[in-house]
Amino acid sequence: MLRRIVAVAAELVDARYGALGVLDETKTELAQFIAVGLDDDTYRAIGDLPHGQGILGLLILDPKPLRLPDLREHPDSYGFPPRGPGTDRPRPPRHTRVSDGGPRHQVLALAREAAGSLGFQPQVTFDGPVDTILDGQTAAELLATLREALSNVARHAGAGRVDIDVEVDGDVVLRVRDNGGIGDEAGDQGYGLRNMAERAERLGGHFAVGPAEGGGTVVEWRVPAKPAY
Repeated sequence: MLRRIVAVAAELVDARYGALGVLDETKTELAQFIAVGLDDDTYRAIGDLPHGQGILGLLILDPKPLRLPDLREHPDSYGFPPRGPGTDRPRPPRHTRVSDGGPRHQVLALAREAAGSLGFQPQVTFDGPVDTILDGQTAAELLATLREALSNVARHAGAGRVDIDVEVDGDVVLRVRDNGGIGDEAGDQGYGLRNMAERAERLGGHFAVGPAEGGGTVVEWRVPAKPAY
C-alpha cells in the first residue's frame, strides 16, 4: 500500500523517482525507506539505505516542504550515495558519514538515553549544518557537556520538561532549558557546572547558567565553530 502511495504521488508531480520514509517509535529515525522508479540494479547500488540523517534529519525535525536543485550541495548533505538515482557519474559524498551517525545522531541518542532518568523525553531542535561543521573535538566536548547538563537536570531540577537546542553559525551553541531548577549546584558552582565551563574555555568559548524565561533554568555553552573539513 505504501509503495502504491509513493508511486501515485510521483506520477502526479511527473517525478522520475519517489521515496517515502517511515519514522520509528522514537520519531527521530527511519524504520523504513520505500523508493519507486528504480530498477533492481540501481536500488542495490545505493547500498546502505537512509536512516534519517543529513537533509532527512532536517525534515524529521521540521516537517516542511523543502525544494533543492541539488541535494548534494545543501550544507547538511552528507553520505549521499555516489550511485544514487539522478547522478550521471559516481561522485563521493561531500562529507563522510562516521560510524556513530554524526553529532546530530549522538545528540538525539543522548536525549533518548536521558529519558530513563528524567521520566520523559527531552525535546531537541537543531539549527544550522550540525553534522558538517562540527569538528571532532568540538563535537566531543558538546556531547560531554550535554550529558552533564542532562544529568544535572535529572538530579537537581525536578523538571517536567527539558528543551535541547543546538545551533551552528559563527558559533556552536548548546542550550539546555528546564522548567524546574538545578538546585544548590547553581549557587556553589558545583562540579558539573565547572566541568561545562572548562570545556567551553578549552575551545575559546564561554558558559553561562541562569533563570529561563517563564521559569526554570537555562544553561548555554558557546564556542567558535571550526569546520570539520
